[in-house]
Amino acid sequence: MEKSLLAHFIVLAQPKIIVEVGVYRAITTLLILDFLKLNAIDAQVVGFDMPETCEQLLKENEEVRRWSEEGRLRLIGGELPLSLERWVEEEKPVVDLVLLDARHDYPSVGWELKLLWPRLAPRGYILGHDYAEEFDGVRYAFDHFAARVGAHLMPLVSRWPTAEHGRDSVLVAMRRRAYQKTFGHWLGHRWEGWKADLVRGKWSGPLWRKMLKPLMRRS
Repeated sequence: MEKSLLAHFIVLAQPKIIVEVGVYRAITTLLILDFLKLNAIDAQVVGFDMPETCEQLLKENEEVRRWSEEGRLRLIGGELPLSLERWVEEEKPVVDLVLLDARHDYPSVGWELKLLWPRLAPRGYILGHDYAEEFDGVRYAFDHFAARVGAHLMPLVSRWPTAEHGRDSVLVAMRRRAYQKTFGHWLGHRWEGWKADLVRGKWSGPLWRKMLKPLMRRS
């Protein structure tokens, strides 16, 4: 389920830069890179984790080393989110797709969102892993941040029976609003709503149909 969802977001974003915060064993990293190659999407994955994790992956994982040598994968080691902050400040990237899956506490996730949100492309997405009850810090960080900046937030959480192994998802997706609301839009929609309430109201509805509507037609 999650692999399928991630693939769909890659297609939607058509990324040039993908940021993965929390590489760990690089299982998701390699999945992303294979999918990019399969679909001829020219993008680089920038992965963040502890220095020893990045060094071990480059030393022991042939696929990680190959992608790194080809320039399609860049691993940045350091204490998170400080390493992420340095990268953002120094390179000021435009990021098309983000996957947050490192520390699962509110301060860390909140800081990562604060750093990456201003660098997110207009049609980009930030995905969060483990948006679930067991990791309430992740849920609270996304909920709180989305409410504060007015972002669209879409939980992609699903629970399947134990027999349906692999079909669960605990992802959440966040993106910028598709359009900006103006006072004119607000007033127009409110006016339409007021008219609809008038027509459907318990007392105003019959009054509208029997008296006001015929009166307006005659005028």
